[in-house]
Amino acid sequence: MLEFRPLTLADLPSVRRDLSRDLPRTCDFSVGGLLLWRDYLQVQWAESDGSVLYFLRLPDGTEGFQVPADPNPELLIQLREYCKKNGKVCRFLFVPAERKDEFFDLFGNVTVTDQRDWYDYLYRRDDLITYGGKKLRGQRNHVNKFRTAYPNWTFEKATAADVDRLREFYRNFRENNQKDAPAWREEEKKIQEVFDHFDEYGFFCGILTVDGVVAGFSLGETVGDTLMVHTEKADRNVAGVYPMLASRFVEAFADGSVRYVNREDDSGDEGLRTAKLSYHPCALLEKCMIEIP
Repeated sequence: MLEFRPLTLADLPSVRRDLSRDLPRTCDFSVGGLLLWRDYLQVQWAESDGSVLYFLRLPDGTEGFQVPADPNPELLIQLREYCKKNGKVCRFLFVPAERKDEFFDLFGNVTVTDQRDWYDYLYRRDDLITYGGKKLRGQRNHVNKFRTAYPNWTFEKATAADVDRLREFYRNFRENNQKDAPAWREEEKKIQEVFDHFDEYGFFCGILTVDGVVAGFSLGETVGDTLMVHTEKADRNVAGVYPMLASRFVEAFADGSVRYVNREDDSGDEGLRTAKLSYHPCALLEKCMIEIP
């Protein structure tokens, strides 16, 4: 019998072990994608023969499972049986395009609903480092203006010794960027949690400075051939800071094994969608909801 329980920070090692395999490039199959949003999505988890299963609830109340990282079809069958026994709708959320056929092959007649607000934005590594070509001319110009205006800039790979100045920067950032959106407030909490457990999370962290003062930071991790950018915060009073931060972060942490950068979804926020599209992704990573009769 599966016993689902709330996902907590203490479960990080189990999550990390479960995700140490060949996985889709969507952020849902990353430590940050699961742990940082575990409370916002009310994530619960259970173990089955060494594999981890996740159950979550979207902000609109829709409930469902995440596709198991382990592609064993018996896990999908097990979850359908669990739903039948417990009177639940057997529903899977954030199903990546490359996993859809598994449901048709196993169950035949399934209902598929697009989840556009949760699509991830995928970019080529080299495009974000150089901003080459006509399409990225705007970002390239912003970076050039940044370099001219702020010749005394640095980009540093952060360690636990840098947490205090990251906290100070983020405290000022929050004071100047107040939002009431639940997702924004949840992100604030989890960024603080990463600072509190910096080594435990083990994320890449990059700091951009101007004249010795922190102007922005990014947090991320790699999954297979993809660098996941989980959060990016910067002082908008510094012209060109976001394109510069995004570029230097990829250059610093996307090694030779990395081909792509996932800057995650826009959650339906039109401003964020416009910003992510302006960097001209090479692909939108589609996700859908699947219901099994």
